Amino acid sequence: MNGENRLLVDTNMLIVLLDGNQLASEMLQDKLLYYSFITEIELPGLQ
Repeated sequence: MNGENRLLVDTNMLIVLLDGNQLASEMLQDKLLYYSFITEIELPGLQ
């Protein structure tokens, strides 16, 4: 697998994606997403 299919995303990008942003969805389609431990613990606090 080459690096073009993998992305490290931060909390802000995941929020945009989870909010249903169509452009973000299209950009991340068919990508393998990685996120940090910090992002993992930040996301539940946004509910």
